Amino acid sequence: MKLLETARQLGRRSILPVMYRAGIPALMTRLYGDSLTIACYHGVTISGSMPYSGRHLPATTFRRHLRFYRRHFNVVSLARMFELVERNEPVDKPTLAITFDDGYANNLEIALPILEEFDCPATVFLSTIVFEAANHIIYADVLDILRIHGPPSGIVVDGVTYRRGRGRDMVSETGASLYERLVECMPNERDRIVDQLLERYDVRSIIDKEKIQYWRLLDSTGVVRLDNHPLVDVEAHGHGHYLLDKIPRGDAEADLIRCKTLFREKLDRDPEVLAFPAGSYTRQTIELARKLGFRYLLAERYKTPDDGDDPHLLERVSISGSTNYYSNILNYAFSLRRSNRIKQ
Repeated sequence: MKLLETARQLGRRSILPVMYRAGIPALMTRLYGDSLTIACYHGVTISGSMPYSGRHLPATTFRRHLRFYRRHFNVVSLARMFELVERNEPVDKPTLAITFDDGYANNLEIALPILEEFDCPATVFLSTIVFEAANHIIYADVLDILRIHGPPSGIVVDGVTYRRGRGRDMVSETGASLYERLVECMPNERDRIVDQLLERYDVRSIIDKEKIQYWRLLDSTGVVRLDNHPLVDVEAHGHGHYLLDKIPRGDAEADLIRCKTLFREKLDRDPEVLAFPAGSYTRQTIELARKLGFRYLLAERYKTPDDGDDPHLLERVSISGSTNYYSNILNYAFSLRRSNRIKQ
């Protein structure tokens, strides 16, 4: 494992910069000049979120991303992206939309000024629990903080001890992943475990002591400020960030109804777009979302080849905060081969 990680680090530091400077990303944008792609970010902080989380980029890196996008892409709103796909309109260069998931406060505080600097529109997908639970911490961030600052002996959940494993995970002696358990368990079960972890290990005191900031989510005022900004659209990411295809249909429906209700109460409108939490969906969740009035849907990767024929369901390219600028840009450039362009 150490040898493999060393090879990865060597590639990121030595090989990828050479590929970038050789003009490979720019070449890909010329080869796939009619591509339509969507970038999926989570957050932007002053110095990134490592070693806690790989979901937030340093501000300097995000600025470099936007500079590259402005040079090689048409950067459009997500609404315009769906319009291009629906109409199958031709474009004169690769076209890109920027999105953020989960509704972190740094989307407003740090990312937005950089978006303004480059005049780039973006869509923020909000888990509407932020309207109901002040200082809510997403379950993944709870685990990331405990992975770094939890007891050396590990953390205990229902009598099972989980210790720091590879990457961002915590695993039991049998190799079971706590992260995967929380991702896939039922809503009440996940909420119970997270509440237990917050209290037992006094996570909020750890946050205060270590001055950890990246995890903060938008409050109601921040959501409204973003929603009123001319460069930003706020759309739906569910209510509790549950995987809608892993929980009972009744729970998934209740989650989406609560999400829509809070949009009406707080923003005085219905959301039009649903980004499936973790990009996880099935044909049944697509039907449920459409039944509830969501016109457009976003995945991470299509589940079946036929999904690419649906102009109202698009996939995205995830941007990592745990790698470097060159890796992300090269990955994005090569992703142009799987454009959202409807097949003829």
